[in-house]
Amino acid sequence: MAASGIRIIHENATTNTPLESARALISGAHRVCFLGFGYHRTNLERLGIPATCNNADLYGSAVAITPREADHISALFNNRLKPDWRFFDCLSFLRENTPLD
Repeated sequence: MAASGIRIIHENATTNTPLESARALISGAHRVCFLGFGYHRTNLERLGIPATCNNADLYGSAVAITPREADHISALFNNRLKPDWRFFDCLSFLRENTPLD
């Protein structure tokens, strides 16, 4: 079911409906989680991040990145990613950050 919802947005597209929808959802969110995301600057810019995140809590997963890469990614988010974000793969992230009740 999740796979059928994946949309590929081509490089030169900046105003198509899926991209606009993503920006709107992100800007209205209280919590934004990046799972399986490459944190490429171009993708962040197209999504308007960090500006669209307003006051949202920002979380994310990352695997096999160096401390230097982690610092670079954190800077792209204006150092707003929650602590220890870089130490989780997607499953570990969800296990550590999802309420159990």
